Amino acid sequence: KGLAIYAYIRVALKSAYLYLYITYIYGNSTSERCNAQALLIMDSSVHIHGSTLALLLYSDGCDGVLFGQVRIKEQHVMRDDDEPGTQALVRERHIHVTGFHCNADSLSFYDESGSIQGKKLESLLPPSHDPIIGWFSSRKELGGLLQPTMLEASVSHSLAEYLNQQAGGKQVSPLLAVLSKQVDHHHATTTRLYRFYEADFQRSRVQHLAPSPLLPRELQITNLARTPQSIHKAYTSFEPVMASKANGPEAAAALAKLSASADQQVQQVDIIQEYTQSLLRDLSLACKVASGHSATLSSLQAEGKALQQQLADV
Repeated sequence: KGLAIYAYIRVALKSAYLYLYITYIYGNSTSERCNAQALLIMDSSVHIHGSTLALLLYSDGCDGVLFGQVRIKEQHVMRDDDEPGTQALVRERHIHVTGFHCNADSLSFYDESGSIQGKKLESLLPPSHDPIIGWFSSRKELGGLLQPTMLEASVSHSLAEYLNQQAGGKQVSPLLAVLSKQVDHHHATTTRLYRFYEADFQRSRVQHLAPSPLLPRELQITNLARTPQSIHKAYTSFEPVMASKANGPEAAAALAKLSASADQQVQQVDIIQEYTQSLLRDLSLACKVASGHSATLSSLQAEGKALQQQLADV
């Protein structure tokens, strides 16, 4: 009887220990699941005006920088599968593109390896602008997949490092806009292609990835005629193209080259106008000669009718 009581107590203790152990493990897993659900980070979305995007798409065979503002919206929400008393923090990151600067050619602020040249980048910036939030690459070749190349990925990583240094260590993930076009129906139609990416610079630092992974982002196009007034306040500037400063010998040489090309175009237009005016003068003389011949023909026809009348009378 004593052995039976001892065995019963031993089984009861084991059951109690097992119950406490299961309760402890389940409680920890539940708290970890609640902590994991306490923060929910949503993907970033890119916003741009239709007029800005239209001008950006027609920047063929060049590159440039994007200006804009980054706004983060946070709110607590409750979901059906959450534990009682827990809430999820939803974080939405909205990137607003307010303007861009287009350069005349590629490799304008970086070299062949993708390294950013700070002095060239600063010389291209206009006097007043929003913060740099990324750059764009407009490809000369037609069609193809809008996937970032190794050079574009390297430039995005270098630009992220440069912007983080300028921001004093603040995490900055620049955008990359890949632009191209596709010609169909024997060049009768042209389709403009575009896609936006964001460099995950924070992940690259944690996992020691180089270059930074480029994640595709959703693009929301805002048109002024069909948006509420609250969306308009998200933009500080409606100027899609910003003029650059003419600093340094390179900018002066480029300006002189553009001025000479403009003078040549004006001369060609003057020559075409003179040639057109000479053709108009020749056409006017031909019309006068034709009018004189028409009068002569009318008089001859009248004389013929008179002769026919005389013959009829005879």
